[in-house]
Amino acid sequence: MIDQIRSLAGFVELASHRGAERVILIDPADAMNAAAANALLKTLEEPPPAVRFLLTSDRPERLAATIRSRCRRLPVRLPAAEQLRGWLSEGVPDAKGASIDAAISAGGGAPFAALAFLQDSGSRARERMAEALATLPEADPIAVAEALAGNEAEPLLRALHAWTVDLGRSLLGAAPVHFATHSDRLRKVAARTDPKGLGRFEQTLLQQLRWAQHPLNARLVIEDILLEYQAIFRARARGAARP
Repeated sequence: MIDQIRSLAGFVELASHRGAERVILIDPADAMNAAAANALLKTLEEPPPAVRFLLTSDRPERLAATIRSRCRRLPVRLPAAEQLRGWLSEGVPDAKGASIDAAISAGGGAPFAALAFLQDSGSRARERMAEALATLPEADPIAVAEALAGNEAEPLLRALHAWTVDLGRSLLGAAPVHFATHSDRLRKVAARTDPKGLGRFEQTLLQQLRWAQHPLNARLVIEDILLEYQAIFRARARGAARP
């Protein structure tokens, strides 16, 4: 990403031959590492005329403070469930109610994420990931990584993050929002989860997501992160065994 950000400096200086405004979209902005954020600062602070930057993030607190201070924040709230169901029904007329609800759950209530699950094989792939994750901590994480082989690292890491968020909600007695169909399993796993370990794991996972688009060995990345995920349950077991 650092190379893409650096290339913006030359791009924004080029005047549009029609004099039209140009919009630079960085999505998601929180995927930028420190080097990329620093490279963006000067251009973001003094953009050329007729150039607008649009940075999107569902976790704006993860953006560097120097980036946030140079932006105008425009919160975009999720639509109400009924409104979203109606919009999805119009967009995908063949979709049934149960499929729509599953897509909304998988997308965390985000309209276009839900639509993507309804329109392609994304929902089936995500469900396979959920089924594999639901076998942990009893299953061997190396075997789970083997079952998920062939997938790219980023969608797997994002699915694991969504699963982790739902696990945290289950710990607090709240209903899952991403994997509602696995709510019973999440509650059972939550009973064996170390809360502090879960918090540390989520931070590790978020850091790993920053590098997910790099040409790393996906299999090794998934094996490593699943071994760390497994550790949050072993930590609880050790604590329970102490007098």
